[in-house]
Parts: sequence; structure tokens; C-alpha cells
Amino acid sequence: MIKFFRKIRYNLMEQNKTGKYFKYAIGEIILVVIGILIALSINNWNENRKDRNKEISILKALHKDFKNNLNDFNRIKELHINTLNKQNIVLRNIDKFPNPKAIDSIFNYGKNMFGGYTYNASNGTIESLISSGDINLITNDTLKNYLVSWKDVLEDYSEEEIISQRLWHTAIEPYMIKKGLFYKPDT
Repeated sequence: MIKFFRKIRYNLMEQNKTGKYFKYAIGEIILVVIGILIALSINNWNENRKDRNKEISILKALHKDFKNNLNDFNRIKELHINTLNKQNIVLRNIDKFPNPKAIDSIFNYGKNMFGGYTYNASNGTIESLISSGDINLITNDTLKNYLVSWKDVLEDYSEEEIISQRLWHTAIEPYMIKKGLFYKPDT
């Protein structure tokens, strides 16, 4: 093909048809530019396709992490609710402590009411996305903003958890130990 075009150019030069030669040269340049533009378009399309496929795999990994986080959170929440219910029963009955029936009831609920369960969310996928810059592959800006702020949400939750544990250990637990015996008395 190149020999064919070269032959046309030489023929035009030999025949002293410089006007036609320049038109031909401009046409050839335009064809080369169009070819380059088509190749760039195909390359851009292919890169966008790869980015969308990578985005889908990222979203699947995030979905899996957050699904596991939600399951863990619900499990810890249930443990906290059970502990709170046991604490409420003990506190309602603590003034009846000398009563033998109340002692058994308080013991049954009191033995597991000092649980200290913490929630530790997984954020490895998000950290990896942020550190690698792959977070920019996510096209939904709202989701991207939520993912970037996830670390702050976890820190706020952890601070609240620490405050609750501190309150429990410094005020509630000492009060309950002082007001009642939380072991099964020998009968």
C-alpha cells in the first residue's frame, strides 16, 4: 500500500504537477490524522471499558465488606441489647436483694451483664481504594464522598463506644457491685 502511494507521488513530481502533488500530500496527511484519531478513539473506548469493569469489581468488593460490616454490627447490637435488658432486670430487682428469689433472679441475669462488646468495622477495601487512587474509578460522586468520610464515621462511633465503656466501668459497674452480690451463694 505504501509503495502504491509512493509511486503516485513520484509520478506527480516527475510530471511537474506540483499543485496536484500538494493536494495529494494534504489528502494523505488528512488520512493519517483520521487514522490516528480513530485509533485514539478505540483506545479510549477500551480504557473506559476496562475502568467500568474495574469499577464493577470494586463495587462488588465494597458491597461484600459492608454486608459483612452490617452483619457484625447487628450481632454486636444484639449483644448490647441483651446486656442492657439483663442490666435493667438486675437494677429493677436490686432493692429486693435480701429476698432469696431475687438473689437467684439477680444471679441469673447478673452473671452476663458485664459484657464489653466492641464493634470493629472492616475498612480495608476503602483504605486500599483511597491510597491507590482507584476511588476515582467510582463514577457516583455521592458514593465516593460517603466512602471518603467512612473513616470519620468509624472514628466518631469508636469515640462514643469509649465514652460508654468508661461510664460503665467508672460508674455503673461499681454501683452494681456495691449494691449486690453477683455470684451464686452457697445454699
